[in-house]
Order: sequence, then structure tokens, then C-alpha cells
Amino acid sequence: MLMVKLDSKGLKKIKWPASDVEIVKTAITLLAAETELKDGKCFPKLNLLRKMILFAKEETDFDALIENENEISENNALAKAKDFTRVIVNGLAYFHDHELNKLTEWGLTVEKDKIYPPLGRDMILEMLQKYVQKELALMPNLRLQSPPIAQVQAVIKILVLSREKREKSKLKKDKKQKPEVIERLLDVLQLAAMYHIVLDFEGVIDERISDLGFEVVDVPQKQPRVKKSEKKSEEIINDQPRHTRGTQEMSNDQVQETEPKQEEKPIEDKVEVENESIIDEQISEQMVEKEVANN
Repeated sequence: MLMVKLDSKGLKKIKWPASDVEIVKTAITLLAAETELKDGKCFPKLNLLRKMILFAKEETDFDALIENENEISENNALAKAKDFTRVIVNGLAYFHDHELNKLTEWGLTVEKDKIYPPLGRDMILEMLQKYVQKELALMPNLRLQSPPIAQVQAVIKILVLSREKREKSKLKKDKKQKPEVIERLLDVLQLAAMYHIVLDFEGVIDERISDLGFEVVDVPQKQPRVKKSEKKSEEIINDQPRHTRGTQEMSNDQVQETEPKQEEKPIEDKVEVENESIIDEQISEQMVEKEVANN
């Protein structure tokens, strides 16, 4: 597989098909779109693209898968097959009530006049195949009218294709790689995309490339990185208790304003103190005068 980088700094990118069938379908869409372009505008390797599509379709059994991809899925087909089996068992039991052992000709298991319906995908498929084979061997007026044989055959076809697909998928998983032809077809798809992007869209992945069958999607936008210092300071603030965050963010002026001021004593208290000191001085002077007089 090629490693192609197209418009690596752009806002769009091409989502390459993943499964084998998706790769083939994209290649078929591309080929059809290329044939409608004017000479000189189309991918110059269309012959190679045609050959690779043919080889890949054989490898993936593409035609059989596409024929049934819009019909009921495997799970729905299995549910439908179970419904058909129930109707068939009831119908055959009704018409052959006195000879139940004869129902083994339609693929059913009968023991001691008791019918055992098939269980599991493979057993149901085997029973339906025998049922269709038996019904087709009968005259039309002797066949069960429900379910219609055509519908039973359609369900059988889907179950058979699904089983083959599972077996192939299991083999591929064991090999852990895609078939070589599928890998080469994907290389051709990438080469065609690069050709048109470079020549038609000046190297930019444009929405119009989807007209050729490629899926264009938006490139996820990266979130801006946060510097380690900013992130660390933010973490420190977040780790602190809420009641302490505000005080650390206060300015020095605010801190000074919040400091308790010393209370000034009232004027009356000052006057009383001064009067007391004067009285003390007068008393001491009188005591000195008495001592002098006595002497």
C-alpha cells in the first residue's frame, strides 16, 4: 500500500475505503466518472484501472455481493428463514398428519411421530435446501403454497453467500493481509486522487473530488496547547482552599487597609490623667513645706 500525503495542512482529507467491497465500489465509481471527463482531464491510467477492477471483482466475488447488498441482510435473512421453517413444518404436518415420518424427505427430523425443527444457521440452511429440492420435484398442485419457493430460494442464496463470505474473512484474518490485487487497486485509487488534486485543484483537497467517488471529510482541529508554567500555576490555585484564594490575590494596599488601627483614647480620659498629676504635685509640695517648718 502506498503512503500518500495530500494537502497535509489542509482542512479536508480523503477517507480511503477500508473493506474489499468498498475499494472495488470506489474504483467502479471512479472509472465511470473518468469516462465522462474531457480528453486530457481524465486519469491517464484508465486501462490499468479497468484491469485491476476485473481482477478484484473475481477475488471478492463482488457481483454476487452487490446483487444482494440492497436486499435483506444476513441477520434478517436468518430471521426470515426461521419464519419459513415454522410455516413449512406446520404446513407439512397438516397435510401429512398420518404419515409424519415422510417429512424426512423435506429435510426434517422425525422421531416417534414427533417433529424436531432444525436449530442453528447451518441446520436451517440445509433443511431449506432439501425442502426446495423436494418441492420442485413435485407437481405444482401438490406443493405448499406458503412460503413461495422463490422467496425461500432468495433467502437460501443470501445465507450461502454469507457463509462463504465468513469463510473467506476467516482465511484473510488468518493471513492478516488483504489480497494483493486489492492492495494494488487501492494504490491505483490513491494515484488517481493525487493526479486530480495536483493538476485540477492546485494541490488542495477540494469537495469536488467527491464527484469522482472519493469520500472527503473534515480534518479534526487540534486544541491549543497550554504552557507548562500556566498550567502549573492554575493547578496550584485550584488546589488551594477557596477561603484562602482571595487573601493571596489582595494587593499590599488592601492588606494595609485591613490591618486593625490602634484606638485613640478619648479627650476626657486625658484631662483626668493630667488633673491627677497636678494634684499629686501639690500634695508633695505641701509635705515638703511642713517638714521645713518643723525643723
